[in-house]
Amino acid sequence: NCLTEAIGLSLPGNGSVLATHTARRALYEKAGETVVELTRRYYEQDDDSVLPRNIATHAAFENAMALDIAMGGS
Repeated sequence: NCLTEAIGLSLPGNGSVLATHTARRALYEKAGETVVELTRRYYEQDDDSVLPRNIATHAAFENAMALDIAMGGS
């Protein structure tokens, strides 16, 4: 979860909020709203910037690798 957050494919807090924490529900709801918003932007506004290939850049993957190493990687 931390790595998808570093890449930009999940919401802030996804990698650090515990699964049993009450804040997790709000995170799920926000994730659902975000998916709907991004889908609308793509299909209704022809906004290609919301596609995963445009979010998860080479630099984002390098950042995720640095995070993985910093966390002790597993």
